[in-house]
Amino acid sequence: MKTKWPLFLGITLLSTGIVLKSMAIQSAMPLILILSGPAFKLHYIINKIVIGAYRPGFEVLLLFVGLAAFLTGIYLKNRNATFNYLY
Repeated sequence: MKTKWPLFLGITLLSTGIVLKSMAIQSAMPLILILSGPAFKLHYIINKIVIGAYRPGFEVLLLFVGLAAFLTGIYLKNRNATFNYLY
């Protein structure tokens, strides 16, 4: 548990940022929390790869596919698309 603190801190910061953003808080704090959460999680994963405790595999490919689909949905949401982007 001592070595997993960046992972849990990242999850907590990301969740807190999403809750603050959904409460329509107009400061920069939700954005900072949303960006720093994944940064802590990324630090944890990179650290595990460097020390050899984790070997990335097929799930990394699925992560990139999911991120690409998510970011494509955000991009199309802000365009005048003629199709329903919710799918």
